[in-house]
Amino acid sequence: MGEWVLDQLMEGERSLKECLQHFNHKSEKIICFLTILEMAKHQFLQVAQFTHLSEIHLYPQFSTRPSLDRIFTEKETDVDTLKMENL
Repeated sequence: MGEWVLDQLMEGERSLKECLQHFNHKSEKIICFLTILEMAKHQFLQVAQFTHLSEIHLYPQFSTRPSLDRIFTEKETDVDTLKMENL
């Protein structure tokens, strides 16, 4: 899903609505939304809403396509740290 979101953002700004309308199943929409939140957390994109209840916009925060490895590597490191703390 992350690669699909990156593909969309490589073309420029997108709305959250545009991204979610691409999927038919509720579970796919939820996964897409969670992926967008995670990518925003890692500063791959910026999320903006200009007025109350207006459309939510997604802005890429990269000029060349980033690798998603950073997200997965960080989580693996956190899991390893937790395992070591519980020993």
